[in-house]
Amino acid sequence: MPTLPPETPGWIVLAVAAAVGLKYLAQFLSEASESVAKVLGPLARRWRERGEARMKERADTDQRRVSSMESDLEYFEKRAEASDKTLRHFMAWYARCDQPFHRELTIRAAEAGCDLPDWEPLSRWREPETAGSE
Repeated sequence: MPTLPPETPGWIVLAVAAAVGLKYLAQFLSEASESVAKVLGPLARRWRERGEARMKERADTDQRRVSSMESDLEYFEKRAEASDKTLRHFMAWYARCDQPFHRELTIRAAEAGCDLPDWEPLSRWREPETAGSE
């Protein structure tokens, strides 16, 4: 990494650092205030115009992001509805098939003299997960 020659006076380094700092301060103030931009002249007005253009560009970018997120939200809501509909259809089918099966199984187990554990339907285990319940 290049360094300054050892014989470089310290006041030059300080002056360059101060000039760069003042430039950024003037640019910041001129972008923030129109009156400061008028006082500092045409360069400050140019900085202000560039700042306003960047602000408009950011607003447009933000609006595009919002519209993209809204379309993503609509898509995922539709997928969630379809998934819920499929799950409800499955649970209805399951209830029609599972209850007669377990009734028949209980009868056969009783005839054979076996004890079965209590039957718990699948719908009992389907509880929605709450956010943050870890």
